[in-house]
Amino acid sequence: MNPYENALKVRYDVPLGEPRVYIQDHALTRAGLSPGTHYTYTMDHARNIVEVSPDPSGPKIVSRRQEKDRLKPVLDIRNGDMARFFQGCSHINIVIATDGVRVVGERKAPEIPPEGFAMGDVHAAAPPNDTGLNAYHICAGGGVSADRSKAAGFTDAAFVEHSPGENKAQWDRYARVLEENNPEAVILNVPLQYVTGEMFPANLPVGMVSLTVPCDEDSNARRNLKDAPDDLFVRTHHLYLHAMRLLAELPRKPEIVFMENVQQFGTRVGPEFIHFLEDGGYHVTTAVLDGADYGARMHRTRWYLIASRYGPCPFPSPTGAHTTPLASEPWFRMEDVKWYNAYGNFGLPKSDGLKFVIERQKARGVKTFGIRAIDPLKDAISYTITKEYRISVPQGLLKHAGYPDTYGCFTESQLRHLFGVSEDFYAGDSQSLVREVFGQSVCGTLLLKLYSAIRDHVLEGRQAYHYGKLVEVARAAAARTSRLRRRIAADEQLALAF
Repeated sequence: MNPYENALKVRYDVPLGEPRVYIQDHALTRAGLSPGTHYTYTMDHARNIVEVSPDPSGPKIVSRRQEKDRLKPVLDIRNGDMARFFQGCSHINIVIATDGVRVVGERKAPEIPPEGFAMGDVHAAAPPNDTGLNAYHICAGGGVSADRSKAAGFTDAAFVEHSPGENKAQWDRYARVLEENNPEAVILNVPLQYVTGEMFPANLPVGMVSLTVPCDEDSNARRNLKDAPDDLFVRTHHLYLHAMRLLAELPRKPEIVFMENVQQFGTRVGPEFIHFLEDGGYHVTTAVLDGADYGARMHRTRWYLIASRYGPCPFPSPTGAHTTPLASEPWFRMEDVKWYNAYGNFGLPKSDGLKFVIERQKARGVKTFGIRAIDPLKDAISYTITKEYRISVPQGLLKHAGYPDTYGCFTESQLRHLFGVSEDFYAGDSQSLVREVFGQSVCGTLLLKLYSAIRDHVLEGRQAYHYGKLVEVARAAAARTSRLRRRIAADEQLALAF
């Protein structure tokens, strides 16, 4: 049995609290393990799997923990053999599935996937699904992209997102945001190099796979960080290979593969990815687009790829950039912005980060080291906002027209409008997480136009596909009729001969 079958959520590299397994997660309720439910568990020594399943006569009961206004189910399995049971495993994965929970002892996958995998011919794949537009989001971040695909009519069925860092407790911070906004979706909180095709629903037709591979070594913002770790490139540069491997492993080939990334990624990796997809029968189109050209109030230039099994998918035409000042928008008010002064003047909070940047610029006299900010009373479009967005990171800031050396950040509500995301989108429970969720995304205004164009292309492609099948059937029937008529005519000629 596949331990990831019917998975609702997968959590990677969970600490094993010796000698126990401790799980608290709202997704347990979807697995039939709500607070007060009796359950039992078995230990499969051959496969290093502990299986937990609801059982009315089971000796154990799911406990609970109060969290704000709702109860969170808790599984606390204490067993003295647990540490020995998982001995030799590199990490533990928690699989919350429709039929219970599986604690899986895994051994690490190779960092670089073996050569020889291929996409497989999409034209030989199963016919497209007519009942909906399911989407998978790989390296989904905080889900701004998924929110826009949902607005375009897609059903966001599965997500892959893992956010490593020094604090292991924060590895699932984006996954928690995704789960809050997509309670019915499969959430795989697993590093891309350890995600396999068997973790996805086996029989679900896939309309689109949306893919964003980490781009640390290609990002100008990251490249300019002086404190970047030495192994930064080693940690991320190979992940596009795992993205290709995963596309090849998916149980059902997607109708569309959609990618976005920084321009340097398109230059470095784009040709290899395009060859891989075209080898599998996809028609690939690429473009470099700026969200500001499509009506967004923010510059965000990215490389985009659309691979379709139905033929080339055209990109939407630019709608034109705004020319009126940002402050003319009804959602933007100067008084809502929290302003900082580099020296604490004008009764405003002091910012040592601003002071450092301003004085560095004065000392070096080079604009490269300056602050990228706009005056909302004059300027129409903001600079790019990244996930490091804060007052001490001088890009995408707002400049006060009346006070020198005074700058501010967009509020959460203003960021929603800037990225084109709805008010009911949950972006996190802290200011830093909200900034990360928006800043690591691309322009939602442009994404909605792209996803809408992809939706229309898929629906037209499906019609053409089925029309083509009808034509094939009609031609086959006509051929059979023609053969039958020739045979009857031959029989009649034979009868006349006698």
